[in-house]
Amino acid sequence: MRFAAAVFVCLIGASAATGIVPTLLSIDRVGPKAIAPTAKPTDCPSCINLMIQFLDTFFDAIGNGGIIGGCEQLCGYVPLESEWAVCSAICMYVGIEEMVKFINVTDPDPVYMCEAINICPVSDTAAARINSVVVDPTTGPLGTTFYINMSFSIINETGTGYMQMWAVPPKTPYDDGLGEEAFLIEVPPGDYKVSFSLPTSDTQVDWLLGTYNCSVWLCEGYCDSIHKHQYVLATQGNLLFTVTKKQDEMLAIAPV
Repeated sequence: MRFAAAVFVCLIGASAATGIVPTLLSIDRVGPKAIAPTAKPTDCPSCINLMIQFLDTFFDAIGNGGIIGGCEQLCGYVPLESEWAVCSAICMYVGIEEMVKFINVTDPDPVYMCEAINICPVSDTAAARINSVVVDPTTGPLGTTFYINMSFSIINETGTGYMQMWAVPPKTPYDDGLGEEAFLIEVPPGDYKVSFSLPTSDTQVDWLLGTYNCSVWLCEGYCDSIHKHQYVLATQGNLLFTVTKKQDEMLAIAPV
């Protein structure tokens, strides 16, 4: 399961999705007003971000002898004071027994957790469509920033909605791809646009030369979740861009 921070987005690899500090993804409404959707239940993003970072820690703590000390012991595994305060508020809100019960379900994920304890909104009627996706540029040397520009429509308001762009490098398994992802919490009906970016100048990523196959997803909750209230709204794939050698490398081997 790949997790992302609520209403935020980060460039990630599949093996390093949890606990990454996110950056803000701008998403514009198309029409008389250009707005960024905000979370009406202010505790929902905080809850999701907490679970992204510490759900596995909580699971291990419970499995290694339980939480005899209640909320104080559970939240004692959270090092930062601001995150500890969020953990304590949530735990006291739902009770330690409910927290333990939901953490112990099969394949828990941050959205499931925060919906199950009634902090994040749920919708079984959310609807959306992808209107267009443009890759720009389609070819560029290593160091180029590739943009996947998507316009989409929310038809019925989301609960805890989610969108993702996923790029699979050449000769690489799908789950070892990388991309950007964000939550769309209670986004009203309307037309929106967003630009995902893949900066191949990022030295923290091992960029391969060749053609990358991208896909975009709009979902209610996580697209691959097994839990109720989480399902795919729209998707589009086979979006291609090609990374070539750096210009100076090409000049170095050019015939005289």
